[in-house]
Amino acid sequence: MKCTHENNYEIPATITDIYTDFVAVLLGKLEVKDKNGLLLFNIKRRLFTVLALHMLDNNIYEIDLSFFKEFINKFLIDRGYQLQNDDDINDLIEKSGLLYQDENNMVGFKQIAFVEFLASVEIYHNQRDTHYKRLVENFNDINWQNTAIFYAGQSKELVNMIDDVVEKAPNLDIKDRFMNVGGMGYLSQALYQTKPKDRKKLVFKSLDNLMNSINEIKEFTRDEKSLFYNMPYPLMLTIISFWFTENFKSITLKQTLVDSFGDLEMLNFESSKESFENDLKLLIISSTLYNTYIADESYLLKLFDKPSFMKHPILPLVADMIIDLNNGTHLNPEYRRRIAKEIKKKREYIKDVLKEPAYRYGEDFIRDDDYSISP
Repeated sequence: MKCTHENNYEIPATITDIYTDFVAVLLGKLEVKDKNGLLLFNIKRRLFTVLALHMLDNNIYEIDLSFFKEFINKFLIDRGYQLQNDDDINDLIEKSGLLYQDENNMVGFKQIAFVEFLASVEIYHNQRDTHYKRLVENFNDINWQNTAIFYAGQSKELVNMIDDVVEKAPNLDIKDRFMNVGGMGYLSQALYQTKPKDRKKLVFKSLDNLMNSINEIKEFTRDEKSLFYNMPYPLMLTIISFWFTENFKSITLKQTLVDSFGDLEMLNFESSKESFENDLKLLIISSTLYNTYIADESYLLKLFDKPSFMKHPILPLVADMIIDLNNGTHLNPEYRRRIAKEIKKKREYIKDVLKEPAYRYGEDFIRDDDYSISP
């Protein structure tokens, strides 16, 4: 799924609604003229939702034509409907708008997104008892995650699902944590009719996941096989912030993000590590609000008035890099100058930190050798 604005739609907030209408058109709902036509439309849609869930369950997205015929006819006969002959089956495929048949007589949906959407419809309306748990348990599998987001969009308000994903979705390693963040961002958008106080749980869990990943990513900066090899600390934190923003940048989340910022702003910490993480969380949220999808710079400016943030060895530099990623020419010039001034004060230290991989720096942001320049 892609998080973009198209034709004034909020995607993925309204992705389920868009696919509901799109699939209905492809299946011929606009051509329904009477009760019999509506009955046939509903049977055909149910055929495809059951087939999609079968594919998702078995992680098989193409099936042999003979199996497809058998599957369709078993479904129909079990429910007292008429057996379909080969011509009927071929007609179903050709006129569906959803399916294809290739030269090897393999049948599948034209998009994996059709499988995910239709499977979510089947689970939401008919298979909650058996499959809701699987949506949570498999939340870090991309196909199941997308299905969970489509599922959430059927209702748009599922507080229990938020709690289940936060508490039960796999969270064992860095891959899990980053997949969680991506999925929770889209899930919080799909649940756009859910109260901000409930959706905040997804924001805070995502931020905690990212904070818990920092030390592990720092270790990757010493691994020649890693994408993060030799990456300096400020760039590493900028990428972490970017990942959150990419998945939470939606006007449907503005109040949720604002409330989350307010909650974090009220916290005070004695240790420098806790203070750094809290200020980084505030930066991540405020830069997401600053992103062009929401376009509210006030929380970023508010953060720049916070002494612990501005005095931090590298956070002003990280903020400057994030602003550049978000077309910072629109930021209040006075605050841009203040950021530049803070960076200039730490010029020698910043030169040093930008030359070294992140693993060289401890929690005190001092390099682990005798030649470090103190912040």
